[in-house]
This record gives sequence, structure tokens and C-alpha cells, in this order.
Amino acid sequence: MAGSWQTSDYGVVAHGDALATAIEEARRLYESGELAEAQAVLGEALAGVPEGVQDAETVAADRLYAAVLTGLGEPQNARPWAARAYATGRDVLGPAHPETLAAAATLAAVLRTLDHPGQAARLYAYLAETLATLHGPRSRAALAARADLAAARYADGDCDRARAMLAEVHALHREQHGEADPAAIKMAAVLGRMARDCGDSLAAHEYFDEARTASYRHLGPDDPLTVAVADLANAPADPDHVCAGAASATSPPERSRGPQPPPAPRQRGWGQERGTSRPPVAPYPPWSGKDAGVRRRRRRSTLRTVLLVLLATLLAVALGLAAVALARGWRPQWTPAAGTGGTTAPTATAAGATAAGTAGVGTAVGGVDGPVPHRARSAP
Repeated sequence: MAGSWQTSDYGVVAHGDALATAIEEARRLYESGELAEAQAVLGEALAGVPEGVQDAETVAADRLYAAVLTGLGEPQNARPWAARAYATGRDVLGPAHPETLAAAATLAAVLRTLDHPGQAARLYAYLAETLATLHGPRSRAALAARADLAAARYADGDCDRARAMLAEVHALHREQHGEADPAAIKMAAVLGRMARDCGDSLAAHEYFDEARTASYRHLGPDDPLTVAVADLANAPADPDHVCAGAASATSPPERSRGPQPPPAPRQRGWGQERGTSRPPVAPYPPWSGKDAGVRRRRRRSTLRTVLLVLLATLLAVALGLAAVALARGWRPQWTPAAGTGGTTAPTATAAGATAAGTAGVGTAVGGVDGPVPHRARSAP
């Protein structure tokens, strides 16, 4: 490999294009999915770096090597490389240098993979604050960092704050970049997963419908993101998820209609392990009207059930009141019917019914001064 290292009385001060060439080749292999080849190229290049060399290229090589190892399923081996890249960038290049920020994102992704969401959240908070200062709070990079922060907090069990933060970021991202932006679609799908795992099925359906509609309409049914969204929407809730508190974020906020790639490779879909076979895509687009017909039928069925339950409850209450009145001694009083020649009719006087009802209530509750005695009744 071409390139040479130059030294002075004070140690290594510069190097040729050997490491830069290796980084470019490894990045090309990494983006094309040839992770093993990228690991070999970077491993050979890093082995030839003299001790004490600390610059932007060594930071880039270390963080790319960590990303490659994470993609190969070795996050534990990737952690020291990512940590060294971040420490070198922070101490040598400065906390706001692009390579330092990229190294911080890589280290945070490795920590999330190793199930350390609290440590990852601190790095994402630093990234969100720094990127907002550099590029503005509504810039794509700052919003992506805040979305990653929300995901880390959610993984740490802080569901309320995580869902509220991601819903706010999603609304801002849609306003700035439109609903067709892949990052906006991913955020909607992740919000649906969070809501479903927290037991909020209504919000989950709304977010998944939004993500499916946008991906079908703007990307097409065969786009990998459309397939990933369908995969996530059809998956069951995570049985191992535990909320630190009751989830309070519900329906999506009001917003106007109008890719953030992960910082390190993950051999999985959006929020879960992906299988080897592609999931079936919905046979018709969500906006075709068939989903709406299904929802209307479900609402009518639910309404019928509620009405039947209400009628049954009213009937049970009426029967109970009648039984109480009979138990308290109320009987209809028979009086001769006017103009019938002595023939009697079963009519009850209002006074008798009122007296019997008053006596029954007093007996049931005991009264303040004791039970109300039965009113004497005359013979028919």
C-alpha cells in the first residue's frame, strides 16, 4: 500500500495517503455491504499506524472500524475502537469537529446495541445540543439527533418523555422536509411501535397508517422502507417491554401536511430483528378506501354491542326496582270502575303507590330515625 509516514524530533507529524486510501476503500465496501472485506482493509491499515498518531484520519478510521465490527455482530469488540475515536476527537480535534460528532454517534449506537441506553442517551443529548448550536434547532441533523435521543430514552424505560419528544420531532420534521421524506416515515413507524408496546393501540394504528400511506404513495410498494414499515406494522407487541410509568402520549399532535441513516450498521429492521424472508406487503394501498370500510364496520359493530349492553342494563334495573317494590309490601288497590255497574278494575291509586315506595326506601336504607313503618291499607 502506497504512502509513507514522516517524522521529526518531536514524533510523527504527518503521513501520506495510505490511511486515507484505506478509509475510502473501506467506506465503499461498507456501503455496499461487504463488511468482511472492509474489516480486512481497515485492519491492515490501522496496524501500520505508528504509536502516537492522533488526527482526523485516525479518528475516521477508528470509528469506521467500529461501525464495521458492529455490522458484523461484534459490538463488544467495536466498543473500544468507538470509544478511542470519540476520546481522540474530543481531546485533539475539539467537541464540535465533524469527526468528533460522527464518532460520538457511532459510540452511542454501539452502546445501544450493547443494551446501555442510559449512556447512549447522554451522548445523543450532547449531539442534539451541539448540532442545534451549529446548524439550528430545526436542521435535519439536529432533529435526527433528538429522534435518536428519544429512542434511547424509550429503550431505557422513560416512555412518556420519549414518545412526547419523538412526536414533537416528527411534527417539526414533517413541517421542514415534508411527509415524503424517508426520515419522517421512519419516525412515524417508530412512534407506532412505541405506542403499540406501551398498550396505546389507537395511536399505534394512526402512526402505522400514516407511515404505510406515505411509503406507498411516495416510495412505492417495492421500496425497502415500505417493506420495513409493513414488517413492523404486522409484528406483535414486544412482550419484554416495560414502561417506567404509564404511557401518557396518545394520539399524534396536530401538524401541517407538507434518511437519517443509523450511525452504525444494525443487522435488523426498524426496532426489531428482521427475518430472512420478506414479509407480505398489504394487497391494497391504505388510501384505497377498503381500510376505511373495515373501520366503519368495526365501529358499527361496537355501537351495536354498546346499545345491547345498555338495554340489558336498563331492563335489569327495572326488574330490580319492581322486585324491591313487591318485597316492601306494595299491592295494587282495587276500586270500582265508574259506570260499570259494580264491576271492579285493577287500578292502583297514586297515593298508595307513593306510600308504598316511601316505605320501601326507608326500610332499605334504615333511615336516620329508623325504618319507616308500613302505611295501613284498607280492604278492597
